[in-house]
Amino acid sequence: MDFVFSAFEAWNLTGLLILGVVFSAIGGGLLYDFIHWRKKAIRTMAKVYGIYSKTKREEDMTDEMPDEAFAKARDLVEKDKVKKDKEEVSSGCVIAFIACFLMIFVAIGLYTGYRYVNLCAIGIETQGQVVDYKISSDSDGTSYFPVVSFQDERGRTFRVESDMGSGSKFFEIGEEVPVLYDPSDPHYMAMGSLWRNILPPLAFLLFPFVLVGVIYFLAEHSGSREDTVTGVKKGKKNTSGAMYHTLLEFSSSRGEKIQTRFIWSANWIHYEIGQRLPILYKKSNPYAIRGVGYTQLVFGLFFFVPGLFFLGMAAREMFSSFATSLFVLLFIAIVCLHMFRSLKKKLKKGPRPPFFVSLKSDFLSGLKNEELSGGSLLTMPQYKQILKKQAKQTALMLPVVLVLAVGFLSGGWYLGKDMSVFLETSVSVPGEVISIESVHNNSGEGSRYTYYPVVAFTDFNGQPYRFRDSVGSNPSFWDIGDRLTVLYTPDRPETTARINRGIFNWIIPMALGGVGVLMLFWALKLYRGVQKRQRL
Repeated sequence: MDFVFSAFEAWNLTGLLILGVVFSAIGGGLLYDFIHWRKKAIRTMAKVYGIYSKTKREEDMTDEMPDEAFAKARDLVEKDKVKKDKEEVSSGCVIAFIACFLMIFVAIGLYTGYRYVNLCAIGIETQGQVVDYKISSDSDGTSYFPVVSFQDERGRTFRVESDMGSGSKFFEIGEEVPVLYDPSDPHYMAMGSLWRNILPPLAFLLFPFVLVGVIYFLAEHSGSREDTVTGVKKGKKNTSGAMYHTLLEFSSSRGEKIQTRFIWSANWIHYEIGQRLPILYKKSNPYAIRGVGYTQLVFGLFFFVPGLFFLGMAAREMFSSFATSLFVLLFIAIVCLHMFRSLKKKLKKGPRPPFFVSLKSDFLSGLKNEELSGGSLLTMPQYKQILKKQAKQTALMLPVVLVLAVGFLSGGWYLGKDMSVFLETSVSVPGEVISIESVHNNSGEGSRYTYYPVVAFTDFNGQPYRFRDSVGSNPSFWDIGDRLTVLYTPDRPETTARINRGIFNWIIPMALGGVGVLMLFWALKLYRGVQKRQRL
């Protein structure tokens, strides 16, 4: 049995190790490229002199011969005619499926709302006390369902589990809460305030209408539309699927006039014609350029830091036992052998795949604008039309981003305030991990285990306690016998005890607040872009 357990543990650790290597490699590559260009490149100002547009089909046909491209276009037209009826039937089925799916939300909202309204009409209100929580864990996380104890009008005591759970313990154990129950069946009850019980049905009812409204509004403001009187298209070019290349012009240190573009294209026009922006270029090859922003640095840290964390966890657990280390090394050897054989077969077939050739020529050698083909340079009317269309889409997105920013900031502030109050009122004592409790999660995504440390400690009064920490992991972050620090409030040590993780106590408030600040800056940038583009 130990052999099987070591094999499963080694399998999990191998996945963690591979994840750490991949994340660290991606992040390290981005960080190296960012630092290398800052040290070796020359900074100058470039002018945006045009926007080059290319659709997905045009990109696919760029590397083909003209005759082949013409034949492919003719075949596509014929296939579109044949498939038109089938697509109409398919779209009808998709719409019917979406309608049925949204009706499920409406039905759930009506049912739960009716139950609560009916309970308000026939129910009796009393006071109850939260005495326990039922914990349910699956692949989506852990949910806590409060168990409330109350007495009915006859003096009988009932202990009922609420059917409304949450991702955290919303009520404190021992907290007094209002209870509304059915006198004919006291197990049919609702606890908490009016808003706590009425908001979920309203959310289920409003979600389909909000979703349909957003889809309809976006459809009305995108693509080409026909005049309702003449039946003639108004001239709006359907730019869905178009990719835009920003064409730049600058003078090198040798006085050469260089026309080039950024490596990556995008389906959004980020820079305006005539705009001057700082860039970096190499003296040996001025056609290879980079931007001076810090987006690459952020993405590099986003991958590199978690990669190091995953590698540290894997290294910490890998040498916990000889059998686990042996299995991990065996898995790594098998993966390396498979990769070596695949590489050997590819090398025997001839030259490298076109992807690597393209990557070297584009990423290292730079891009010359005269090499562009398969698309067209946007005229000024087309350019202004696309900018106005994107301004309308941005104006629709702006309220959503603002609401999300306020939500993240509010969540970070609330959790941060809660943590600050807890740290001020709590005391710390030494504790020890006495066991590891495994929770089996079986869902559509597969079956797996999550491991939670069970910690024992003694408070200042000499009373021993034990608790299961609310944070689990796979593989287990803790081992039996590990020493740690426990925080608890003196009045309720049995319900408030938690592991002191130092600065990581603030990880969730800081993450929510950081995302909220970034989204707030994004909203400000979107607002400035809308104001600027609407003046065109």
